[in-house]
Amino acid sequence: MEIKIVPLSNICMNDYQTNISETFEILIETKEKLIQKIFDLAITGELKEWSDTIEEGEHFFFSKELFESLEDEKIKQLISLIISIESIFLI
Repeated sequence: MEIKIVPLSNICMNDYQTNISETFEILIETKEKLIQKIFDLAITGELKEWSDTIEEGEHFFFSKELFESLEDEKIKQLISLIISIESIFLI
């Protein structure tokens, strides 16, 4: 039987790296969910009149700048939150 001796610092670093990786994945998922909620808030709020005129199946591109130009305070707060998330790992 062969026993491999691994320095404790390597084990801790591997756990640390695993946690960093898992955290990164959670932040990406959270960012994607927040973007979806910003869209939902916009088309049921400030962009509702426009949204009501759109035919089902039509496709549109929504830019970050469009959402930033909206007056809705909740949307502005969520955009700030996304910016904070992006700054953590430069997502």
